[in-house]
Amino acid sequence: MYQKFFSLLLFLLLTGLLQAQGLDNLSKKTDQFFNKYLSDDKPGGAVIVIKDGRVVHKNTYGLADYENKVPLSTSSVFDIASVSKQFLGYAVALLEKAGKLSLQDDVKTYIPEFPDFGHTITLGHLLYHQSGLRDWPSAMKLAGVGFDDVLSFEQILSMVYRQEALNFVPGSKYIYSNTGYNVLVEVIQRITKQPFRAWTKEKIFLPLGMKNTFFKDQFDESIPKEVKSYFKEEDQYKRSTNGLTAMGSSSLQTTIDDFGLWLQYLDSENAKDLVAKMQIPGTITTEAPANYAYGLEVDTYYGLKRVSHDGSWASFNTFMAYFPDEHFSVAVFLNHENWVQGFAQEVIEIYLKDKFQGDKRGPWFYYEEKPKISKDLDLDLSRYTGIYDLEKYLSYLTITEEKGQLYVQATNEDKQLMQAVSATRFWVDEYSQSIYFNTDQSGNIESVTYHKSLCERRTPIPANEAPDLSAYEGDYYSRELNASYQVILEDGQLYLSNLRNGRSPLERVWKDGFINETNYAPRVDFQRNAKGEIVSFRASQFRSRNQLFKKLDLKD
Repeated sequence: MYQKFFSLLLFLLLTGLLQAQGLDNLSKKTDQFFNKYLSDDKPGGAVIVIKDGRVVHKNTYGLADYENKVPLSTSSVFDIASVSKQFLGYAVALLEKAGKLSLQDDVKTYIPEFPDFGHTITLGHLLYHQSGLRDWPSAMKLAGVGFDDVLSFEQILSMVYRQEALNFVPGSKYIYSNTGYNVLVEVIQRITKQPFRAWTKEKIFLPLGMKNTFFKDQFDESIPKEVKSYFKEEDQYKRSTNGLTAMGSSSLQTTIDDFGLWLQYLDSENAKDLVAKMQIPGTITTEAPANYAYGLEVDTYYGLKRVSHDGSWASFNTFMAYFPDEHFSVAVFLNHENWVQGFAQEVIEIYLKDKFQGDKRGPWFYYEEKPKISKDLDLDLSRYTGIYDLEKYLSYLTITEEKGQLYVQATNEDKQLMQAVSATRFWVDEYSQSIYFNTDQSGNIESVTYHKSLCERRTPIPANEAPDLSAYEGDYYSRELNASYQVILEDGQLYLSNLRNGRSPLERVWKDGFINETNYAPRVDFQRNAKGEIVSFRASQFRSRNQLFKKLDLKD
């Protein structure tokens, strides 16, 4: 009996020793990878890896302060940008559990002065990025506010209260909006009657032992062991300015030590019910399955369930991923411009590669099995050609006929061959998808479905047309943004001009539709009155749509 007991004990000890040696080897591989790409004399990063509740790797590489050559340590304080959102999500889950709020509650229940958009916006809409609220980074950039300006929580709320229209009907679509998370913070402050920073410190961070973690609410606050961030210009590191206090959507200050405690908590038995709730995505009718939950994205990575989020602000680039079924998590924080997901993916591969299965892509990626291509169809290809408005991506599709074949070209992409499957379906190899043509009651093509998005047909510009571009010239003003733009015509070229954003050329793509290469107004659509006069334009970015600018000094 004793011999069997000691044999079992020896087996367990040897197994544990081999596992420890294996993890140690994986930790060394992780160090080798980071040391290859991050050097001691440049801005760098921090990484932590948790397996089965234990820290199996934790290290830092490079400098926290490039000018003063201060090295990073595991107690260095990073701004983790949008990785902050999961803590707002956790705060919402805590208050839900306590019966203090419901995701079905109307925002106006807690913030009576919140604008009336003609549609109810619920707390769930804010949490799941389904509210239709304009994303403040996009809107403020259009207003001429620079990302290196001071951007306070109060300014963001002020912008919300001035908003006059939504991107879409709440609950009908998903467009990522930082603004919704800032509004949720204000809701929590009114429920708890405490500043969000103080409440999260008391209810979340201190109970978890995260003593060096807090939401920044003063842009000029002096923070011990604060990490500086940098970008490269002409092969020289330059310091990024960070005047942001966007509590909830961003602005969490933490260390890799503290964040490791959070990752351990996510995988603990104590957190099981709340963390399970935080992984439930919002449901909507949209172009793709929803995968955004409580400040976390839920998907699969090589067949493994993954809960993750990334962040980027002022040259801080951050990423965390939790694999609940493998009891594995990783976080990487960088203080310079770099592809942080690439670093994290390498770590994930080092530790989990033997468990990978299937495709890297998750189920939200839409692709089809290639159908049988028809060789017998007698089609009038000219009825398909034209320009189609890819509004979701603020670009357009051009479909042309060349030598008896149809080709599709999206903005800034190469032409792709379209192969007929039927009179209304064409296959594109490069997309691993079909393009579907939609007709009206008379059989005329009025739109296409591309990447599961409806693209309306637009009237193309006649080849011999000489438009009166001077009709677009003038001064335009947005009351919502309290911002002005000029449309200027010089040497036959239209420009969009703003005091702070400078000016950029406008490229006409259909009658009154223009695009340009800026990140603040890539799409500009002009509107006319009954007399055919230009009276306004609407500027759109990916997360802030149809911002109205009215033309000034119009004659009655």
